[in-house]
Amino acid sequence: MVQASLKKSTTLLNQSIQRMTTGYRINSAKDDAAGYTVAKKMDIQLSSYNVAKDNTEIGLSYLNTATSTLDTITTQLQRIRDLTEEASNGTYGTDSRNAMQQEINARTAELNRILSSTEYNGKKIFDSGNSATGYFLNSVTPLTDSEATAQGYTVLHNATELEAISGSSGKYILMGNIDLSGVSFSTITNFSGELNGNGYVISNWYSEASGATASSFVDQLNSGGVIKNLGMENVSFNITDPAYGASGLVNGNSGLINNCYVTGSVDGVYETAGLVLYNTGTISNSYSNVSNAMGAVAYDNSGSIVNSYWNSDNVFSVGVFNGPDSATAVDSNTLDSLTIDPSPSGGGISFKIGIGSSSSSTISVDPSFSLSLSVNVSSASSASNSLDSIDSALATITKKQTELGAVYNRLQSASDSIDVSITNLTSSLSTIRDTDVAKESANYIKQQILQQASATLLTTANQLPSIALSLI
Repeated sequence: MVQASLKKSTTLLNQSIQRMTTGYRINSAKDDAAGYTVAKKMDIQLSSYNVAKDNTEIGLSYLNTATSTLDTITTQLQRIRDLTEEASNGTYGTDSRNAMQQEINARTAELNRILSSTEYNGKKIFDSGNSATGYFLNSVTPLTDSEATAQGYTVLHNATELEAISGSSGKYILMGNIDLSGVSFSTITNFSGELNGNGYVISNWYSEASGATASSFVDQLNSGGVIKNLGMENVSFNITDPAYGASGLVNGNSGLINNCYVTGSVDGVYETAGLVLYNTGTISNSYSNVSNAMGAVAYDNSGSIVNSYWNSDNVFSVGVFNGPDSATAVDSNTLDSLTIDPSPSGGGISFKIGIGSSSSSTISVDPSFSLSLSVNVSSASSASNSLDSIDSALATITKKQTELGAVYNRLQSASDSIDVSITNLTSSLSTIRDTDVAKESANYIKQQILQQASATLLTTANQLPSIALSLI
C-alpha cells in the first residue's frame, strides 16, 4: 500500500513539474484527451488568423503603394492640363507652343512609365503585363515594356504616339488599350514596319470621307508590313465616293494581317470590308464582325485568306474583289460556328483575409487600367480640344482611387476583426491548455509531502524485520 502511494505521488509530482516547466496543463493527449483535441484545433486556427493578419497588413501596404503612385500620376496630369489650358489661349507663338508640347510629351511619357513599371514585391500593380481585354483566335500574352524593348520594339502608349508611325518601317508595340472617343486621329499611311497590338484594343475609331483621303485605319500596308495581335472594336467608317473602298482595319498593297479582329460598321459603295489587303497580301487567323460591308474579310487579285472568320449577317460575301477564286484558298468559316475566348487577364488581385476557403475569406480588386491620352497644343483650338482627353484621364484616375480606397477600408476593417478573433481565441486556448500556476504549485507541494511521507514510512516498514530479528 505504501509503495503504491509512493508511486502515485511520484507520478503526480513529475506531472506537476512538467506542467510548471512547460506552462501547459495539457502536454499530450493522455493529460486530457478531449481537451487536447479542442486545444489543437484552436492552435491551428490561431496560427491561421496570425497569417491572415499578416496578409491584411501586406494588402494595406500594397494599396498604399498604389494610391500614392496614383497621386503622383494625378500631379503629372494636372500639370499637363494646366499647360494645355494655357496653350488654349491664342497669345502664344510657335516656339512657346513647341516648348509646351515638349514638356507635355515628357510628362506623358513619365506617367506611362510609372503606370507600366510600378510594382510591389515583384508584382506589377497597374500594368501586370497580362491585362489585355481583347478576343483573339490565338491567345496573346502581352509583353511588358522591358520585354518589348529587349525585342527591338518601340513602345506606344497613346494615340499621339500611334499616329506618328506613318511612313515608318520600324517595329512598334502597344502597351495598353487606346480609346479614340473624341480624339482627332489621322489614318496611318504608307507603313511597311510591324505593328504588334500586344493583345490590346483600339476602340471607338470614327472616320467619314467623301474621297480617297482616308480609306482605312491603316492605309497602304506595304510589302514587309505586318499588323498582328491587334483588336479594333466599335469602329464606324463611312465613305461616299464610288471610286474608293473602305475597310475597318487595314487597306494595303500587300503585307500580313495576323491574329487581328475588327467589329463595328464599315459603310461604302465599293469594295468595303472589315479587313482588306490588295495584291499579294495575306489575312490569317483573324476575323471580322462588321455591318453594312460587301465583305467581312477580303482580298484583291492574288491575296489569300487563311484560317479566318467573318459574320454571316449583314455582309454580302467573304469578299473576293477582282481576283479569281482559284487564285487563293479561301476558307468558308463564319463566326456562327466559332467560340472565341478572351485573352488572359491578370490585372486583378485577391487578398486572403480569412482562414476558410469560401469567397468571404478573400477581398478582390483590379488595380490595372490604361490611359489613352492625346494632347496637341500646336494651336489654340487643338489645345482646347485636348482638354476632354485629359479630363477623361483624370476621371479614370479618380475612379480608380475611389475603388482602391474602398478596398483599403475593407482590409482595415478585416484587420480589426482578425485582432478580435485572435484575442478571444488566445484567451479560450489559455483557459483550456495553460497551467494554473498557483493551483499547480500547491499540488506540487502536496505531492512532494506525500512522496516524502511515503518514502519515510516505506523506510520504517523495511526496518521492522531487522528489529524483530534483533529481539531473538
